[in-house]
Amino acid sequence: MAFKFEMDSAARSRLAALGFDPASLPQKYDECCDLCRWGVFRTISHIDRYGFDTRYQMCEGCGLVFLNPHPTEEGYAEFYAKWYRPLIAALQGRPYDEQAILADHLADQRAYAAKLMRFLKPHMRSTPVELSVDLGGSTGSVAKAVQDGLGGRCLVVDPSPVELAEARKLGLECEQALAEEWSPNNRQFDLALICRSVDHLLSISSVLAKVAGCLKPGGYLFIDPLDFESWARSMLDYRKFLKIDHVYYLSDETMRLYLKAAGFDVVASDFGDGSHIRYLARYTGDAQKPAWLTPYAREIGQILRERLVKPSPPSYPVDPLTRLVRYVRQRLRG
Repeated sequence: MAFKFEMDSAARSRLAALGFDPASLPQKYDECCDLCRWGVFRTISHIDRYGFDTRYQMCEGCGLVFLNPHPTEEGYAEFYAKWYRPLIAALQGRPYDEQAILADHLADQRAYAAKLMRFLKPHMRSTPVELSVDLGGSTGSVAKAVQDGLGGRCLVVDPSPVELAEARKLGLECEQALAEEWSPNNRQFDLALICRSVDHLLSISSVLAKVAGCLKPGGYLFIDPLDFESWARSMLDYRKFLKIDHVYYLSDETMRLYLKAAGFDVVASDFGDGSHIRYLARYTGDAQKPAWLTPYAREIGQILRERLVKPSPPSYPVDPLTRLVRYVRQRLRG
């Protein structure tokens, strides 16, 4: 039996006062895995960090973790327009201020863009970049850094008109759309970026197939998912990592399977800031379908079950990223 999910009572009251019910959004249930197409799932949680009654499942074929059912495109459009930022403010116990949130987001994007370019430049010095695209490009800080650092033009694609207005102030070309809805219109790109947003996609496989189809031969993709596995190994209760705005919960193993299935070879990776893993991948066209019932799927299933029935954190460092996270936390406490 899983140990009791604990949540701060004040946060619970603030969230309840918003009156949001995830079940009110249009929902879609996935009958087969987006990664390997297996159809047998294991439910790993009936609750998320907000305390909502939501179901998170793990594919027993490949180990991918995902929200199922999840809101449709229309459901997420309503969620992001009306509920997303108020929920975060209520959870954290701070006033909801749209302008303050946007200012914080702009500062965060600029800092992120600088780190990203330090990762990309050493691997792309000899690669001419005439046209690139940032899917989920937000306020354009990353696209501007790519233009300035690698050359050419960088298109920003994002569903938010407010954030695209900031990108246009930087002189960037913009298109308002979800990554799933966006059309390359026969354009060929040297580089595509999916920055801190792959977890939000409704179908990672469909978007990666679209990206593969619009890259020039040998073109590059940058992508950086949150590393769910390492947090699940080290957190007291991994259910507090789950949230309705993330459809998918990736690991090094499942992200590499996705890339290989879309015809990409990883040319560089980085643990990044300790929560995201960075990948630079080159499109080769050599797509390899993921295997079913892998040892990794069995291993991650056992780990998740153990973490729910044994709530104390592991007494030993279980992998390099967890050791890094522990070290950083100790230094911050220190």
